[in-house]
Amino acid sequence: MNSIDIKNGIKEYLKSHNYISIAVCYNNKPYASKVKYVSENFDLYFATFKDTNKAKYMLRNNFIAGTVDENNIDEFIQLFGEVVLLEEKDERIKAIDVLKEIFPYAKYWIYADDVLFFKIKPITIKYSKGPAKRSKGQYFGNVYELNL
Repeated sequence: MNSIDIKNGIKEYLKSHNYISIAVCYNNKPYASKVKYVSENFDLYFATFKDTNKAKYMLRNNFIAGTVDENNIDEFIQLFGEVVLLEEKDERIKAIDVLKEIFPYAKYWIYADDVLFFKIKPITIKYSKGPAKRSKGQYFGNVYELNL
């Protein structure tokens, strides 16, 4: 695969899925959670209530790791990046506009004080595209790495 095919494959895979398992850490305490997202190019937008553990941890440590998959090893994404709290009104409106694709009621969140909007900005994305060749000792598909 050339770099354009890899980038397009990653964008298509992110666009065709809506759940990411994220891992965050604060004070040597890891925390993992699954969130529903919408992607725009390589960025992922999601919302969560501000009293959740993931929100509290992300506000203290803005590095995040995540996986997007279908519970198989033939195709999946692993990523590492920064998570950004969207605080400005225009950023929140953009997030709502993107998120209404999966949350039709998201338009009302602009008025909610207990909902936070985040954007994951990947730094490194690993894209595995199978099939794995287990008989040859290859337990994943081909792994392509994209550094943004």
